[in-house]
Amino acid sequence: MTKHPFGESSTYILPSKKNENLLVRKWNASETPKGIIIAIHGGMAHSGDWNLPAQFFNLKGYELHALDLPGHGTYAEMNPGKKNLLDIETFDVYLEHVHDLVKSAHNAAPTLPIYIFGHSMGGLISLLYGLGLGKNQTFIRGFGISAPWLKNKAKPPIPGFVVNFLARFFPTLSIPLKLDLSHLTHDQEILKRHQEDVDSGLRGGAATPRFAMVSQQAQDKLVTELSNWKEYPLVVAIAGLDHLADAQFTQSQMQGIKSELVQYHCYEDNLHENFNETNRQDVFQCLSDGLKM
Repeated sequence: MTKHPFGESSTYILPSKKNENLLVRKWNASETPKGIIIAIHGGMAHSGDWNLPAQFFNLKGYELHALDLPGHGTYAEMNPGKKNLLDIETFDVYLEHVHDLVKSAHNAAPTLPIYIFGHSMGGLISLLYGLGLGKNQTFIRGFGISAPWLKNKAKPPIPGFVVNFLARFFPTLSIPLKLDLSHLTHDQEILKRHQEDVDSGLRGGAATPRFAMVSQQAQDKLVTELSNWKEYPLVVAIAGLDHLADAQFTQSQMQGIKSELVQYHCYEDNLHENFNETNRQDVFQCLSDGLKM
């Protein structure tokens, strides 16, 4: 079993339909819980990145469960022979894992409301979940999203037609990704932790052509459907200085949703990781107030 360096109270294994073991970290509420947060991390990241939001919401009476998605964090450790690599046949696989975690948490505490939180790629997954498998779940009370990855900020290093060619003939080819950690947050202590995660292998550094193709498909699908959001309260924190997700595009998508249930706030001086930024307490409070937690 993995070590627990991110302040979680415990861990457990979420089995998947593909016989994969997915580690879930759980942070307990500081009192009898009044709700549950299911948290979805970003690409190349891991469940331990939810440590700081967990601390804030634990004090408010909410427990937080965060899983390591396939190819992320402890995945290779939990599944011998596998490796940490951004690669998935379709984003539907991610959505099924989120749905399994939601059902597991609900079955364990059926009287508690559930909130879905997601950051970056996890924000994309969460929004797709709310419009798909997560619809009509009366125990889900809202979604809190940070810097959703709806569109790439930077131009892809490989042209689209080349990606499609590689995805067809070499779908699982491992392509190194260059990520400047300083583009994630202004908090230097967090950056040191991120570097330690890179060095230990918890943070990934490669993706496949197939992932590039299916992530674009997932983004296109969400852009087509997002204006139909109307079932759940939704609060979105946008990072104004985001180098990874296109903040202006996200704002335009939020403006296209004609629902009083939707709020968005742009933190003009924030880098990508709103939940790890120096003003994170303001971001947490914004989500808490917007979702009436």
